Amino acid sequence: APWVVRRATGDRPAGPEAALIEEFARSIDARVEWHWGSSDEVLQRLERRELDVAAVGLTARTPWKTHVGVTRAWRKDGDTERVLAVAAGENATLVALDRLIEARPDTTR
Repeated sequence: APWVVRRATGDRPAGPEAALIEEFARSIDARVEWHWGSSDEVLQRLERRELDVAAVGLTARTPWKTHVGVTRAWRKDGDTERVLAVAAGENATLVALDRLIEARPDTTR
């Protein structure tokens, strides 16, 4: 499924990961600034701490988990667990995002 979709007009994307990011931002009174690129480009920027959170359709088995922090699964598709990524060492962000995921009624565990 397309987890984040860039709309033809406007700067707000659509898709379940985009909605999760927007919900997280509201929960911590933050503003979302979307940056577009391939998964690898976005994750490289996250690794360099140019971004705080990445929504790029990651699974819990991503090889990037040795370079960035990954959340608990926010959705399961069969055996595949979907996760978001945060900059390595951003434990407070990771904990806050995990708490939001845990509290969501639609999170599949």
